[in-house]
Amino acid sequence: MTTLPMPDSSGAAVQFAKEITSERQRAWLLRSLSQEVSVTNAELVATVDRLHTTQAQLVQAEKLSAIGQLVAGVTHELNNPLTSVIGYAQLVHEEMAANPKLAAETGGLMDDVTRILLESERAARIVRSLLTFARQQTAEREAHDIADLCRRVANLRAYDSRLKGIEVVTQLTDDLPPVYIARGQL
Repeated sequence: MTTLPMPDSSGAAVQFAKEITSERQRAWLLRSLSQEVSVTNAELVATVDRLHTTQAQLVQAEKLSAIGQLVAGVTHELNNPLTSVIGYAQLVHEEMAANPKLAAETGGLMDDVTRILLESERAARIVRSLLTFARQQTAEREAHDIADLCRRVANLRAYDSRLKGIEVVTQLTDDLPPVYIARGQL
């Protein structure tokens, strides 16, 4: 309510009364809507953050998929010459084993051929392991021999470990019960 004096000398005053209930209701409604907008905005920001995280995960998954395809292609390309090296090394080894005189005349060539055969077979195992790793794996859990899987992982890492001067010793029992896992994710 507002009171104002009259401009004449009578000393009278005029009072003005204004209904403000509707203004208060509008102000309360505006505050309420403002709070709802703030909450909705916070939810949208959180959703955008989750979308950015999901997008980054998808990009990473695509990179891993591309690497897997590259590894699969490289392993197939390496398999062809390795097969030839192994085949010829086996032929030479068999010929020398069948002819001891030839083996004696070559002065240690038999040992060299044996080494070529062993190392090329090791390289072929590494290539097979890489190919197995690169293949698309399902996420289904199946029974697997954990000792065998650990041996395969150790074999994959053996060369790198040797280069770094690390000796890996594995002692795995063969009578472990199977474990139910998605092998490709291990």
